[in-house]
Amino acid sequence: GTVPNSRGEVFYALSPQATYCTSSPAALTCTLSVQAYPGNDWFAVTTYDQNNPTTPSSGGSSHIISTGGVAATVATNASNTVSITTSGVVSKVLIALTNPVPPAGTALTQNVHVVGLDADNNVIVGNYDQPLALTDGDTSGVTSLSTGSVANASVVPTLTYTGGTIPSGSASITATTTSPSDSQNRGPFHSNVLLIPGSIAYYSTPGYLTFGSVSGGAQSLTINGTTAAYQSVSGCIGTVTVSSTPPTYAITPVAAGSCSLQFFYANGNSVTIPIAISPN
Repeated sequence: GTVPNSRGEVFYALSPQATYCTSSPAALTCTLSVQAYPGNDWFAVTTYDQNNPTTPSSGGSSHIISTGGVAATVATNASNTVSITTSGVVSKVLIALTNPVPPAGTALTQNVHVVGLDADNNVIVGNYDQPLALTDGDTSGVTSLSTGSVANASVVPTLTYTGGTIPSGSASITATTTSPSDSQNRGPFHSNVLLIPGSIAYYSTPGYLTFGSVSGGAQSLTINGTTAAYQSVSGCIGTVTVSSTPPTYAITPVAAGSCSLQFFYANGNSVTIPIAISPN
């Protein structure tokens, strides 16, 4: 058909309660209607975190949460069905190693835990709008990654350490994304973790914490690599509370947001754990 001079756009408020949506633990599926020109069309979907599809760049306060698009051929005088699955726009990256301070000289392969979060600190469980790039700062060959690309949270890369000596003493593993498509969310976003064989540095299990809601309940956190006395904790006052006895702690969300929880010990050492809490 004739190519229009402007795009046809329509806005829908999406929620599990909407009559045109159904929800499951895996996804929210909505059936929406829009008029389209017959012929070869491109359909694009953008979802926001508020019922106001204007980002900070245009004076609004909503953020882009996911995007999707597909080409389709539209038949004349017919009901056409076009399926689109959106991909999450990454606004924060978290990364951790199972053991960032393994014994020197002993070969091992361990998981690299990587996750992308949206602008509201929700863990993106589907595909990312752009795959995360995973890089190893050690180019000597003593360490190596199983993959350089992470398309979604179900991908679990591994890091192999041969047991040799890393020339710089450590390997910096970095996850980077050029998301989000909303320029006001800034970017690119990246996060890194160090592999330091033979170090007595402290680390935590897990290396970061994510909460699906403020009422999600406490999660357990264990500090490894020390027998020193627990002294104090700071960095997330008002966002989480910390209880229990070293080396294992119960971390309870108090308010939505993100912060870095830092544990200090009497001998002057410390360990930092990134935390993200969704408002849902």
